[in-house]
Amino acid sequence: MKSKLIVSILSVLVLSGVYLAMGYFLRTKGFYHLEAYFIDYKIDQLFRYDFSFFRTFYFTEPALLFLGSLALSWIPDIQSTYVLNALVMGILGVFLFKSAWERRSGSWASLIYLLFSPVIWYAGSSGSSFALYLTFYFLFFWLILGYIRDYSVFHLASLSILLGVFLLLDRSFLKLLILLIPIFFFISFYKAKGIRGNFYAKASIIFSNDSQRRKFFTGFFSSILLVVFIPLSGYGIFHLINEVFGGRVFYYETSLADFWNSYSGKTPLHVSDSLDWKIFSLGNLYFLLLIICLSAPLLYLFFRKGKSTALPMIAFLALGYVISEAAGEKILNLNLQLLGMLSGAGMAGILFSAKETPSGSFRIVSVLIALVTLILEFLYFNYSVAIHERRFFEALFHPPVESAERKSVESINNFLAEKGKTRILADDAIFFPHLSKLPKEASWVGHFSPDFQHSLQEPMIYADYLVITQETHPLHPNDVVAAALDRLEYHGIPLKTKVVYEDDLSLVLEVME
Repeated sequence: MKSKLIVSILSVLVLSGVYLAMGYFLRTKGFYHLEAYFIDYKIDQLFRYDFSFFRTFYFTEPALLFLGSLALSWIPDIQSTYVLNALVMGILGVFLFKSAWERRSGSWASLIYLLFSPVIWYAGSSGSSFALYLTFYFLFFWLILGYIRDYSVFHLASLSILLGVFLLLDRSFLKLLILLIPIFFFISFYKAKGIRGNFYAKASIIFSNDSQRRKFFTGFFSSILLVVFIPLSGYGIFHLINEVFGGRVFYYETSLADFWNSYSGKTPLHVSDSLDWKIFSLGNLYFLLLIICLSAPLLYLFFRKGKSTALPMIAFLALGYVISEAAGEKILNLNLQLLGMLSGAGMAGILFSAKETPSGSFRIVSVLIALVTLILEFLYFNYSVAIHERRFFEALFHPPVESAERKSVESINNFLAEKGKTRILADDAIFFPHLSKLPKEASWVGHFSPDFQHSLQEPMIYADYLVITQETHPLHPNDVVAAALDRLEYHGIPLKTKVVYEDDLSLVLEVME
Protein backbone atom coordinates (compact mmCIF):
# COMPACT_ATOMS: atom_id res chain seq x y z
CA MET A 1 0.00 0.00 0.00
CA LYS A 2 2.78 2.42 0.95
CA SER A 3 4.75 1.52 -2.18
CA LYS A 4 1.73 2.32 -4.38
CA LEU A 5 1.27 5.66 -2.62
CA ILE A 6 4.95 6.52 -3.10
CA VAL A 7 4.77 5.57 -6.79
CA SER A 8 1.64 7.72 -7.21
CA ILE A 9 3.27 10.72 -5.51
CA LEU A 10 6.42 10.37 -7.60
CA SER A 11 4.31 10.06 -10.76
CA VAL A 12 2.43 13.25 -9.87
CA LEU A 13 5.69 15.10 -9.22
CA VAL A 14 7.23 13.89 -12.48
CA LEU A 15 4.17 14.79 -14.56
CA SER A 16 3.84 18.14 -12.81
CA GLY A 17 7.50 18.81 -13.51
CA VAL A 18 6.92 18.06 -17.19
CA TYR A 19 4.03 20.55 -17.33
CA LEU A 20 6.12 23.14 -15.50
CA ALA A 21 9.01 22.67 -17.93
CA MET A 22 6.55 22.96 -20.81
CA GLY A 23 5.29 26.25 -19.40
CA TYR A 24 8.85 27.58 -19.16
CA PHE A 25 9.55 26.44 -22.74
CA LEU A 26 6.45 28.23 -24.02
CA ARG A 27 7.46 31.43 -22.24
CA THR A 28 10.84 31.33 -23.99
CA LYS A 29 8.91 31.05 -27.27
CA GLY A 30 6.91 34.22 -26.54
CA PHE A 31 3.76 32.78 -24.92
CA TYR A 32 2.19 34.60 -22.00
CA HIS A 33 -1.22 34.71 -20.36
CA LEU A 34 -2.51 37.87 -18.72
CA GLU A 35 -4.36 35.89 -16.05
CA ALA A 36 -1.02 34.77 -14.55
CA TYR A 37 0.15 38.41 -14.40
CA PHE A 38 -3.15 39.41 -12.79
CA ILE A 39 -2.88 36.85 -9.98
CA ASP A 40 0.77 37.81 -9.38
CA TYR A 41 -0.29 41.45 -9.15
CA LYS A 42 -3.03 40.66 -6.63
CA ILE A 43 -0.65 38.61 -4.46
CA ASP A 44 1.95 41.39 -4.61
CA GLN A 45 -0.74 43.92 -3.70
CA LEU A 46 -1.70 41.83 -0.67
CA PHE A 47 1.83 41.61 0.75
CA ARG A 48 3.13 45.02 -0.30
CA TYR A 49 0.38 47.16 1.21
CA ASP A 50 -1.77 47.09 4.30
CA PHE A 51 -4.77 45.67 2.46
CA SER A 52 -7.20 43.39 4.21
CA PHE A 53 -7.00 39.80 2.98
CA PHE A 54 -10.77 39.63 2.60
CA ARG A 55 -10.82 42.92 0.71
CA THR A 56 -8.27 41.57 -1.77
CA PHE A 57 -10.07 38.23 -1.87
CA TYR A 58 -13.41 39.83 -2.74
CA PHE A 59 -11.81 41.89 -5.48
CA THR A 60 -10.21 38.90 -7.21
CA GLU A 61 -11.81 36.69 -9.83
CA PRO A 62 -11.40 33.77 -9.92
CA ALA A 63 -10.86 33.63 -6.15
CA LEU A 64 -10.00 29.92 -6.18
CA LEU A 65 -7.06 30.52 -8.54
CA PHE A 66 -5.95 33.38 -6.28
CA LEU A 67 -6.07 31.22 -3.13
CA GLY A 68 -4.23 28.30 -4.73
CA SER A 69 -1.57 30.55 -6.23
CA LEU A 70 -1.20 32.43 -2.94
CA ALA A 71 -0.34 29.16 -1.18
CA LEU A 72 2.46 28.55 -3.73
CA SER A 73 3.70 32.15 -4.00
CA TRP A 74 6.75 31.38 -1.83
CA ILE A 75 8.41 29.65 -4.81
CA PRO A 76 10.86 32.21 -6.33
CA ASP A 77 11.42 33.19 -9.96
CA ILE A 78 8.24 31.64 -11.37
CA GLN A 79 4.63 32.74 -11.53
CA SER A 80 2.71 30.71 -8.96
CA THR A 81 -0.23 30.03 -11.29
CA TYR A 82 2.06 27.91 -13.47
CA VAL A 83 3.03 25.81 -10.44
CA LEU A 84 -0.60 25.43 -9.40
CA ASN A 85 -1.71 24.36 -12.89
CA ALA A 86 1.14 21.86 -13.15
CA LEU A 87 0.23 20.28 -9.80
CA VAL A 88 -3.50 20.15 -10.55
CA MET A 89 -3.01 18.57 -13.97
CA GLY A 90 -0.33 16.23 -12.61
CA ILE A 91 -2.75 14.89 -10.01
CA LEU A 92 -5.62 14.68 -12.50
CA GLY A 93 -3.49 13.01 -15.19
CA VAL A 94 -2.09 10.33 -12.86
CA PHE A 95 -5.54 9.65 -11.41
CA LEU A 96 -7.15 9.34 -14.84
CA PHE A 97 -4.60 6.96 -16.28
CA LYS A 98 -4.30 4.89 -13.10
CA SER A 99 -8.08 4.53 -12.83
CA ALA A 100 -8.50 3.65 -16.50
CA TRP A 101 -5.68 1.11 -16.32
CA GLU A 102 -7.02 -0.58 -13.17
CA ARG A 103 -10.51 -0.80 -14.63
CA ARG A 104 -9.09 -2.03 -17.95
CA SER A 105 -11.39 0.35 -19.76
CA GLY A 106 -10.07 2.64 -22.48
CA SER A 107 -6.53 2.74 -21.03
CA TRP A 108 -4.82 3.14 -24.41
CA ALA A 109 -7.27 5.82 -25.50
CA SER A 110 -6.75 7.62 -22.18
CA LEU A 111 -2.96 7.42 -22.49
CA ILE A 112 -2.97 8.75 -26.07
CA TYR A 113 -5.30 11.60 -25.18
CA LEU A 114 -3.44 12.60 -21.99
CA LEU A 115 -0.04 12.55 -23.68
CA PHE A 116 -0.85 14.38 -26.88
CA SER A 117 -3.97 16.50 -26.35
CA PRO A 118 -3.25 20.25 -26.76
CA VAL A 119 -6.22 20.89 -24.45
CA ILE A 120 -4.49 18.96 -21.65
CA TRP A 121 -1.13 20.63 -22.34
CA TYR A 122 -2.80 24.04 -22.42
CA ALA A 123 -4.43 23.36 -19.06
CA GLY A 124 -1.15 22.27 -17.48
CA SER A 125 1.18 24.92 -18.89
CA SER A 126 -0.79 28.07 -19.77
CA GLY A 127 -0.87 29.75 -16.35
CA SER A 128 -4.63 30.33 -16.65
CA SER A 129 -7.60 29.06 -14.65
CA PHE A 130 -8.50 26.49 -17.32
CA ALA A 131 -6.90 23.63 -15.34
CA LEU A 132 -9.34 24.29 -12.50
CA TYR A 133 -12.29 24.42 -14.89
CA LEU A 134 -11.29 21.14 -16.53
CA THR A 135 -10.83 19.45 -13.13
CA PHE A 136 -14.21 20.71 -11.98
CA TYR A 137 -16.02 19.43 -15.06
CA PHE A 138 -14.39 16.01 -14.72
CA LEU A 139 -15.28 15.69 -11.02
CA PHE A 140 -18.80 16.98 -11.64
CA PHE A 141 -19.67 14.35 -14.23
CA TRP A 142 -17.66 11.62 -12.52
CA LEU A 143 -19.71 12.06 -9.33
CA ILE A 144 -22.98 12.12 -11.28
CA LEU A 145 -22.10 8.89 -13.08
CA GLY A 146 -21.01 7.37 -9.78
CA TYR A 147 -24.37 8.27 -8.26
CA ILE A 148 -26.17 6.66 -11.19
CA ARG A 149 -24.22 3.47 -10.53
CA ASP A 150 -24.41 3.30 -6.72
CA TYR A 151 -27.26 5.64 -5.60
CA SER A 152 -24.84 6.69 -2.85
CA VAL A 153 -25.42 9.63 -0.51
CA PHE A 154 -21.63 10.06 -0.60
CA HIS A 155 -21.80 11.11 -4.25
CA LEU A 156 -24.59 13.60 -3.55
CA ALA A 157 -22.73 15.14 -0.60
CA SER A 158 -19.53 15.30 -2.67
CA LEU A 159 -21.43 17.05 -5.48
CA SER A 160 -22.71 19.62 -3.01
CA ILE A 161 -19.20 20.27 -1.61
CA LEU A 162 -17.75 20.46 -5.13
CA LEU A 163 -20.27 23.05 -6.29
CA GLY A 164 -19.78 25.00 -3.06
CA VAL A 165 -16.00 25.12 -3.48
CA PHE A 166 -16.19 26.07 -7.14
CA LEU A 167 -18.36 29.06 -6.38
CA LEU A 168 -14.94 30.58 -5.74
CA LEU A 169 -14.06 29.88 -9.36
CA ASP A 170 -17.23 30.93 -11.16
CA ARG A 171 -20.65 31.62 -9.64
CA SER A 172 -22.27 30.77 -12.97
CA PHE A 173 -21.74 27.12 -12.01
CA LEU A 174 -24.99 27.48 -10.10
CA LYS A 175 -26.64 27.07 -13.50
CA LEU A 176 -25.41 23.48 -13.48
CA LEU A 177 -27.86 22.78 -10.67
CA ILE A 178 -30.57 23.01 -13.31
CA LEU A 179 -28.90 20.15 -15.20
CA LEU A 180 -29.22 17.93 -12.14
CA ILE A 181 -33.01 18.19 -11.92
CA PRO A 182 -33.89 16.07 -14.99
CA ILE A 183 -30.99 13.69 -14.25
CA PHE A 184 -32.17 13.02 -10.71
CA PHE A 185 -35.75 12.77 -11.92
CA PHE A 186 -34.94 9.81 -14.16
CA ILE A 187 -32.61 8.25 -11.61
CA SER A 188 -35.43 8.26 -9.06
CA PHE A 189 -37.34 5.72 -11.16
CA TYR A 190 -34.50 3.21 -10.93
CA LYS A 191 -34.11 3.75 -7.19
CA ALA A 192 -37.66 2.52 -6.58
CA LYS A 193 -37.47 -0.78 -4.72
CA GLY A 194 -39.61 -3.81 -5.51
CA ILE A 195 -40.53 -2.65 -9.01
CA ARG A 196 -39.17 -4.44 -12.06
CA GLY A 197 -39.39 -3.76 -15.75
CA ASN A 198 -38.28 -1.08 -18.14
CA PHE A 199 -38.56 2.64 -17.56
CA TYR A 200 -42.12 2.94 -18.85
CA ALA A 201 -43.35 0.01 -16.75
CA LYS A 202 -41.79 1.49 -13.62
CA ALA A 203 -43.18 4.96 -14.35
CA SER A 204 -46.67 3.50 -14.84
CA ILE A 205 -46.60 1.62 -11.51
CA ILE A 206 -45.11 4.51 -9.54
CA PHE A 207 -47.58 7.16 -10.74
CA SER A 208 -50.58 4.88 -10.35
CA ASN A 209 -49.79 4.03 -6.72
CA ASP A 210 -50.08 6.68 -3.98
CA SER A 211 -47.44 5.15 -1.73
CA GLN A 212 -44.92 4.68 -4.53
CA ARG A 213 -45.62 8.18 -5.82
CA ARG A 214 -44.90 9.70 -2.38
CA LYS A 215 -41.67 7.72 -2.06
CA PHE A 216 -40.65 8.77 -5.57
CA PHE A 217 -41.09 12.51 -5.01
CA THR A 218 -39.63 12.34 -1.48
CA GLY A 219 -36.45 10.73 -2.82
CA PHE A 220 -36.29 13.08 -5.80
CA PHE A 221 -36.60 16.31 -3.79
CA SER A 222 -34.30 14.98 -1.05
CA SER A 223 -31.56 14.40 -3.63
CA ILE A 224 -31.97 17.90 -5.04
CA LEU A 225 -31.99 19.56 -1.61
CA LEU A 226 -28.88 17.67 -0.48
CA VAL A 227 -26.90 18.78 -3.54
CA VAL A 228 -28.00 22.44 -3.54
CA PHE A 229 -27.55 23.00 0.20
CA ILE A 230 -23.85 23.96 0.28
CA PRO A 231 -23.67 25.99 -2.98
CA LEU A 232 -26.80 27.98 -2.19
CA SER A 233 -25.65 28.50 1.39
CA GLY A 234 -22.29 29.73 0.12
CA TYR A 235 -23.95 32.13 -2.27
CA GLY A 236 -26.18 33.37 0.55
CA ILE A 237 -23.15 33.95 2.76
CA PHE A 238 -21.57 36.11 0.04
CA HIS A 239 -24.68 38.26 -0.04
CA LEU A 240 -24.91 38.41 3.75
CA ILE A 241 -21.31 39.62 4.07
CA ASN A 242 -21.93 42.29 1.46
CA GLU A 243 -25.17 43.31 3.12
CA VAL A 244 -23.34 43.88 6.42
CA PHE A 245 -19.92 45.10 5.28
CA GLY A 246 -20.49 46.33 1.73
CA GLY A 247 -23.24 48.87 2.26
CA ARG A 248 -25.66 46.74 0.22
CA VAL A 249 -23.37 47.12 -2.78
CA PHE A 250 -22.38 43.78 -4.32
CA TYR A 251 -18.95 45.11 -5.12
CA TYR A 252 -17.41 41.68 -5.53
CA GLU A 253 -19.54 41.23 -8.63
CA THR A 254 -19.25 44.65 -10.25
CA SER A 255 -15.72 46.05 -9.81
CA LEU A 256 -13.80 46.67 -13.03
CA ALA A 257 -10.45 45.72 -11.53
CA ASP A 258 -11.31 42.27 -10.14
CA PHE A 259 -11.09 40.49 -13.53
CA TRP A 260 -7.94 39.98 -15.58
CA ASN A 261 -10.00 40.47 -18.74
CA SER A 262 -12.24 43.34 -17.66
CA TYR A 263 -11.66 45.07 -20.99
CA SER A 264 -11.14 41.98 -23.16
CA GLY A 265 -14.25 42.83 -25.16
CA LYS A 266 -12.17 45.50 -26.89
CA THR A 267 -9.74 42.97 -28.39
CA PRO A 268 -11.28 39.50 -28.03
CA LEU A 269 -10.29 37.99 -31.36
CA HIS A 270 -7.16 37.02 -33.20
CA VAL A 271 -7.36 37.34 -36.98
CA SER A 272 -4.28 36.52 -39.07
CA ASP A 273 -5.52 37.66 -42.50
CA SER A 274 -8.32 39.60 -44.13
CA LEU A 275 -10.56 36.56 -44.64
CA ASP A 276 -12.29 37.05 -41.31
CA TRP A 277 -15.36 34.98 -42.00
CA LYS A 278 -13.28 32.11 -43.35
CA ILE A 279 -11.48 31.85 -40.02
CA PHE A 280 -14.72 32.22 -38.07
CA SER A 281 -16.44 29.51 -40.10
CA LEU A 282 -13.51 27.13 -39.68
CA GLY A 283 -13.56 27.80 -35.94
CA ASN A 284 -17.26 26.96 -35.86
CA LEU A 285 -16.73 23.79 -37.91
CA TYR A 286 -13.93 22.39 -35.74
CA PHE A 287 -15.77 23.47 -32.60
CA LEU A 288 -18.89 21.51 -33.58
CA LEU A 289 -16.93 18.46 -34.70
CA LEU A 290 -15.03 18.51 -31.43
CA ILE A 291 -18.32 18.57 -29.54
CA ILE A 292 -19.23 15.28 -31.22
CA CYS A 293 -15.83 13.62 -30.62
CA LEU A 294 -15.39 14.80 -27.03
CA SER A 295 -18.88 13.60 -26.15
CA ALA A 296 -18.27 10.18 -27.79
CA PRO A 297 -17.31 8.49 -24.47
CA LEU A 298 -20.60 9.71 -23.04
CA LEU A 299 -22.50 8.55 -26.10
CA TYR A 300 -20.93 5.11 -25.59
CA LEU A 301 -22.97 4.87 -22.38
CA PHE A 302 -26.05 4.53 -24.59
CA PHE A 303 -25.04 0.94 -25.25
CA ARG A 304 -24.53 -0.15 -21.67
CA LYS A 305 -27.08 -2.46 -20.18
CA GLY A 306 -29.33 -1.18 -17.42
CA LYS A 307 -30.27 2.34 -16.41
CA SER A 308 -30.35 3.18 -20.09
CA THR A 309 -32.58 6.24 -19.69
CA ALA A 310 -30.58 8.11 -17.05
CA LEU A 311 -27.21 7.65 -18.74
CA PRO A 312 -28.11 9.20 -22.12
CA MET A 313 -29.49 12.16 -20.20
CA ILE A 314 -25.91 13.03 -19.21
CA ALA A 315 -24.80 13.20 -22.82
CA PHE A 316 -27.87 15.12 -24.02
CA LEU A 317 -27.74 17.68 -21.21
CA ALA A 318 -23.97 18.25 -21.51
CA LEU A 319 -24.28 18.74 -25.26
CA GLY A 320 -27.34 20.94 -24.89
CA TYR A 321 -25.67 23.11 -22.25
CA VAL A 322 -22.55 23.69 -24.36
CA ILE A 323 -24.49 24.44 -27.55
CA SER A 324 -26.87 26.80 -25.74
CA GLU A 325 -23.96 28.68 -24.11
CA ALA A 326 -22.29 29.12 -27.49
CA ALA A 327 -25.52 30.12 -29.24
CA GLY A 328 -25.80 33.59 -27.71
CA GLU A 329 -22.43 34.91 -28.88
CA LYS A 330 -21.07 32.27 -31.22
CA ILE A 331 -17.75 33.94 -31.93
CA LEU A 332 -16.87 35.04 -28.38
CA ASN A 333 -17.93 31.74 -26.82
CA LEU A 334 -15.97 29.48 -29.15
CA ASN A 335 -13.34 28.80 -26.52
CA LEU A 336 -11.90 26.10 -24.35
CA GLN A 337 -14.12 26.85 -21.36
CA LEU A 338 -17.00 25.16 -23.18
CA LEU A 339 -14.89 22.46 -24.79
CA GLY A 340 -13.40 21.81 -21.36
CA MET A 341 -16.83 20.80 -20.12
CA LEU A 342 -17.08 18.10 -22.76
CA SER A 343 -13.44 17.07 -22.25
CA GLY A 344 -14.09 16.57 -18.54
CA ALA A 345 -17.37 14.79 -19.19
CA GLY A 346 -15.72 12.58 -21.81
CA MET A 347 -12.90 11.57 -19.46
CA ALA A 348 -15.44 10.76 -16.76
CA GLY A 349 -17.35 8.65 -19.29
CA ILE A 350 -14.20 6.66 -20.15
CA LEU A 351 -13.61 5.78 -16.50
CA PHE A 352 -17.25 4.89 -15.99
CA SER A 353 -17.69 2.95 -19.24
CA ALA A 354 -16.89 -0.56 -18.03
CA LYS A 355 -15.16 -2.42 -15.21
CA GLU A 356 -14.86 -5.65 -17.11
CA THR A 357 -12.26 -6.32 -19.79
CA PRO A 358 -13.36 -4.35 -22.87
CA SER A 359 -13.88 -6.05 -26.18
CA GLY A 360 -11.37 -5.70 -29.01
CA SER A 361 -13.81 -3.63 -31.04
CA PHE A 362 -14.29 -1.20 -28.14
CA ARG A 363 -10.51 -0.77 -27.81
CA ILE A 364 -10.13 -0.04 -31.52
CA VAL A 365 -13.04 2.40 -31.61
CA SER A 366 -11.87 4.22 -28.47
CA VAL A 367 -8.35 4.66 -29.88
CA LEU A 368 -9.75 5.91 -33.20
CA ILE A 369 -11.98 8.40 -31.39
CA ALA A 370 -8.97 9.63 -29.39
CA LEU A 371 -6.90 10.10 -32.56
CA VAL A 372 -9.66 11.94 -34.42
CA THR A 373 -10.26 14.13 -31.38
CA LEU A 374 -6.56 15.04 -31.24
CA ILE A 375 -6.52 16.01 -34.92
CA LEU A 376 -9.59 18.21 -34.48
CA GLU A 377 -8.13 19.83 -31.35
CA PHE A 378 -4.95 20.79 -33.22
CA LEU A 379 -7.06 22.22 -36.03
CA TYR A 380 -9.19 24.09 -33.52
CA PHE A 381 -6.14 25.71 -31.90
CA ASN A 382 -4.79 26.61 -35.32
CA TYR A 383 -7.99 28.48 -36.22
CA SER A 384 -9.05 29.58 -32.74
CA VAL A 385 -10.53 33.06 -32.52
CA ALA A 386 -9.48 33.44 -28.86
CA ILE A 387 -6.21 35.36 -28.78
CA HIS A 388 -4.58 33.49 -25.87
CA GLU A 389 -5.40 30.09 -27.40
CA ARG A 390 -3.96 31.12 -30.74
CA ARG A 391 -0.89 32.54 -28.97
CA PHE A 392 -0.37 29.13 -27.30
CA PHE A 393 -0.52 27.30 -30.64
CA GLU A 394 1.88 29.71 -32.33
CA ALA A 395 4.40 29.41 -29.49
CA LEU A 396 4.14 25.61 -29.67
CA PHE A 397 4.72 25.15 -33.40
CA HIS A 398 6.37 28.30 -34.73
CA PRO A 399 9.70 30.09 -34.16
CA PRO A 400 9.89 32.46 -31.18
CA VAL A 401 7.95 35.67 -31.68
CA GLU A 402 8.26 38.57 -29.25
CA SER A 403 4.84 40.18 -29.10
CA ALA A 404 4.47 43.93 -28.73
CA GLU A 405 2.42 43.51 -25.55
CA ARG A 406 4.96 41.37 -23.73
CA LYS A 407 7.84 43.57 -24.90
CA SER A 408 5.98 46.58 -23.50
CA VAL A 409 5.50 44.87 -20.14
CA GLU A 410 9.17 43.92 -19.82
CA SER A 411 10.47 47.29 -21.05
CA ILE A 412 8.33 49.35 -18.66
CA ASN A 413 9.20 46.99 -15.80
CA ASN A 414 12.90 47.45 -16.49
CA PHE A 415 12.58 51.22 -16.90
CA LEU A 416 10.71 51.70 -13.62
CA ALA A 417 12.99 49.25 -11.80
CA GLU A 418 15.96 51.48 -12.66
CA LYS A 419 14.26 54.42 -10.95
CA GLY A 420 14.34 52.69 -7.57
CA LYS A 421 12.14 54.29 -4.93
CA THR A 422 9.39 55.93 -6.93
CA ARG A 423 5.60 56.33 -7.05
CA ILE A 424 3.55 55.29 -10.07
CA LEU A 425 -0.03 56.18 -11.02
CA ALA A 426 -1.70 53.83 -13.52
CA ASP A 427 -5.06 52.27 -14.30
CA ASP A 428 -4.22 48.84 -12.90
CA ALA A 429 -7.21 47.24 -14.62
CA ILE A 430 -5.11 47.72 -17.78
CA PHE A 431 -1.52 47.90 -16.55
CA PHE A 432 -1.44 45.15 -13.90
CA PRO A 433 1.21 43.19 -15.90
CA HIS A 434 3.49 46.23 -15.83
CA LEU A 435 3.09 46.64 -12.05
CA SER A 436 3.41 42.99 -11.02
CA LYS A 437 7.23 42.78 -11.17
CA LEU A 438 8.30 46.13 -9.72
CA PRO A 439 11.03 46.20 -7.04
CA LYS A 440 9.99 46.53 -3.41
CA GLU A 441 11.14 50.15 -3.30
CA ALA A 442 8.57 51.21 -5.89
CA SER A 443 4.92 51.86 -5.05
CA TRP A 444 1.84 52.50 -7.13
CA VAL A 445 -1.63 53.96 -6.89
CA GLY A 446 -4.35 51.81 -8.42
CA HIS A 447 -8.11 51.23 -8.27
CA PHE A 448 -8.10 49.86 -4.72
CA SER A 449 -5.61 52.34 -3.29
CA PRO A 450 -7.20 54.72 -0.76
CA ASP A 451 -5.82 57.79 -2.57
CA PHE A 452 -6.82 56.76 -6.09
CA GLN A 453 -9.59 59.31 -6.60
CA HIS A 454 -7.52 62.13 -5.11
CA SER A 455 -4.53 61.19 -7.27
CA LEU A 456 -6.62 61.52 -10.43
CA GLN A 457 -7.40 65.12 -9.46
CA GLU A 458 -3.89 66.05 -8.25
CA PRO A 459 -1.43 63.54 -9.74
CA MET A 460 1.54 65.84 -9.01
CA ILE A 461 1.11 65.16 -5.28
CA TYR A 462 0.72 61.38 -5.40
CA ALA A 463 2.92 60.23 -8.29
CA ASP A 464 6.35 60.60 -9.85
CA TYR A 465 5.45 58.71 -13.03
CA LEU A 466 2.20 58.18 -14.93
CA VAL A 467 1.60 55.15 -17.15
CA ILE A 468 -1.09 55.63 -19.78
CA THR A 469 -2.17 54.06 -23.06
CA GLN A 470 -1.44 55.54 -26.47
CA GLU A 471 -4.35 57.41 -28.04
CA THR A 472 -4.46 54.81 -30.83
CA HIS A 473 -4.72 51.88 -28.38
CA PRO A 474 -8.14 50.14 -28.25
CA LEU A 475 -8.22 50.46 -24.45
CA HIS A 476 -7.45 54.20 -24.40
CA PRO A 477 -11.15 55.20 -23.91
CA ASN A 478 -11.20 52.97 -20.79
CA ASP A 479 -7.96 54.33 -19.29
CA VAL A 480 -9.11 56.41 -16.30
CA VAL A 481 -5.67 57.97 -15.78
CA ALA A 482 -5.53 59.14 -19.39
CA ALA A 483 -9.07 60.50 -19.01
CA ALA A 484 -8.04 62.34 -15.83
CA LEU A 485 -5.15 64.03 -17.66
CA ASP A 486 -7.50 65.10 -20.45
CA ARG A 487 -9.89 66.51 -17.84
CA LEU A 488 -7.13 68.51 -16.16
CA GLU A 489 -6.08 69.91 -19.53
CA TYR A 490 -9.69 70.79 -20.39
CA HIS A 491 -10.11 72.75 -17.14
CA GLY A 492 -6.80 74.53 -17.59
CA ILE A 493 -5.12 72.98 -14.55
CA PRO A 494 -1.35 72.97 -15.20
CA LEU A 495 0.48 69.65 -15.01
CA LYS A 496 4.03 69.58 -16.31
CA THR A 497 5.06 66.19 -17.67
CA LYS A 498 7.55 64.83 -20.14
CA VAL A 499 7.58 61.56 -22.03
CA VAL A 500 10.40 59.35 -20.71
CA TYR A 501 9.34 56.08 -22.33
CA GLU A 502 7.13 55.31 -25.33
CA ASP A 503 6.14 52.26 -27.36
CA ASP A 504 3.24 51.33 -29.64
CA LEU A 505 0.97 50.56 -26.69
CA SER A 506 1.85 52.84 -23.81
CA LEU A 507 3.49 56.01 -22.53
CA VAL A 508 5.40 56.70 -19.33
CA LEU A 509 5.21 60.33 -18.26
CA GLU A 510 7.47 61.86 -15.62
CA VAL A 511 5.73 64.45 -13.44
CA MET A 512 7.83 67.62 -13.32
CA GLU A 513 7.87 69.80 -10.23
